[in-house]
Amino acid sequence: SRIGAFLVILFSMVIPAIELVMLILGEVFRFGSAKCAEIFRWVIIWVQHRSKWASPDMFAYILLVDLVRTLEVESLILSRARLEIGFSCFSTFVVTATVSSLGIPFPQVQLAEERPTAPLLLRLFGRKGIAAIAALSTMLFLPVFLKGLYTPCMSFHIETKQLFPPYGPLPEAAKPAIDILDLKDLLKSETSIASCIQDYIARLPEWEANTFISLALMVFCVVGFTLVDMIFLMLAAIELAFGSAFQN
Repeated sequence: SRIGAFLVILFSMVIPAIELVMLILGEVFRFGSAKCAEIFRWVIIWVQHRSKWASPDMFAYILLVDLVRTLEVESLILSRARLEIGFSCFSTFVVTATVSSLGIPFPQVQLAEERPTAPLLLRLFGRKGIAAIAALSTMLFLPVFLKGLYTPCMSFHIETKQLFPPYGPLPEAAKPAIDILDLKDLLKSETSIASCIQDYIARLPEWEANTFISLALMVFCVVGFTLVDMIFLMLAAIELAFGSAFQN
């Protein structure tokens, strides 16, 4: 669709180009006036927050290739979808851009002295209330996360009626042959995060670099880091509520 193509171009090309221009301008005006330094300090913060916008394309490519591969039916349908060198370059760019943007120091600006205030939720619920909310959120997260791992997130199917008049080019006389071939079931494929990981593990003996890259991205970035983030958030909430380092 046009919207899908527009979004792919926006996230994979336009946004990274804007980020690069902003970083260059930020470095040029780093040692300018105090006002310029303050403005481009926020520019760099914006770039750091948006540096991950190209990442969804990377995971979409991995899932899409796996989806096409699962269409293969011996002697009837042969699919040879694979990730090429362009994916290796793009994934390297996304990961390195995200990491490198975090290492850019901010321009030195004189910030007004303000007394720090506690976050809104902390003021409303208190430290133990935040810990309770974090525990409840974690309990809700785990079953939803597991369900999401095994639920198809991308699918492919065809409507055979689109092949015949008034929509398609095939004559009505071809309907019996299409029914015998059962194309609707043959050309049907679904992939989930869990099945995608299993498929890439099965392809490790092929020794393709993109297979290792894809598997590492899915295992660590999609599954592993998500779980680690939730664990750290839960530990931080417990430390905030009961840790000796925080005094009322």
